[in-house]
Amino acid sequence: MSRRKKGAYSPSKQPNYWQTGDYNISLYEVLRDDIMNLALSRFRYLGLPETCDARYLEWCLITYGRACIGFPKGKPGMWMSLQAVQQGQPNVYNYPARWRTQGANGDGKWQFAMDWSNGVFIFDSMSRFPLMMKINIWARELADILQTQQMNRFHQRIPFILTGPNDRAFDMTNLMGQITEGQLASITTDSISGIEPKVFNTGVSYLGTELDQAYENTWNKIYRELGIRALPFKSERRIEDEITDTMEPTDLARLSPLSCRRQALDKLNDRFGRYLEESIKVVWNKDIESDNFNVTNDYASMLDAKRGGL
Repeated sequence: MSRRKKGAYSPSKQPNYWQTGDYNISLYEVLRDDIMNLALSRFRYLGLPETCDARYLEWCLITYGRACIGFPKGKPGMWMSLQAVQQGQPNVYNYPARWRTQGANGDGKWQFAMDWSNGVFIFDSMSRFPLMMKINIWARELADILQTQQMNRFHQRIPFILTGPNDRAFDMTNLMGQITEGQLASITTDSISGIEPKVFNTGVSYLGTELDQAYENTWNKIYRELGIRALPFKSERRIEDEITDTMEPTDLARLSPLSCRRQALDKLNDRFGRYLEESIKVVWNKDIESDNFNVTNDYASMLDAKRGGL
């Protein structure tokens, strides 16, 4: 029975919550959220106007495969990064000639006509296929592996069965309770005759290593598709050429969305540079601030140590 029907989760009310549809949905949504956070964190925008929101821009690109940056006609410099809804026929290269903007709240104030005279249209990737559809499938694959792993572990719990007469049911329950709790098993009766222990063997092999490998390799496939460098699971050592060959598909996967964003921003800078405080650029994201802090801090620590030794 699901948590939505019974309220807050309680182990006493729902001892098999992990078997419920609500748990399966939660597992899928958690994994999808993990992948979505990776996708949203891949790029860093430099010089983006303060009125634009980089996170919402990326969310539109990932979810719909397209977005736009521009301003309402007659209001140059009022920059917005919004959803883009294509209007009319595209040109010969399948680029939209005009489109309408759409904000997250549906407010008509942010629904205005746009074309290449007051903004640019941005695609998420070279194929123009929404990444969100892939993310949904990836999350489903990961959830399936974890659910299989849970079921496989469940079958390894070989239950002990005590058989005996009906009037000894209470004694057998106490006996098994003491065994499972790790206590010294004892029952206060004259004998335990008639009580016979049996083992129920499911015959299901434990697939822990295989399922762990499948889970790790699935994540590494996701990293590769997102352009995030990661080596697939492999126990033996790798040579340098093998590592380079493995990274090449990842680098190409990274270039697809990066090139589309750069192409759109180059057009934006060329057409509307006079309305911008600085050129807008996009780069592969990295925590440069922490790197700079660590370098500076390490250098200061070395200077202090050197002074202390004098």
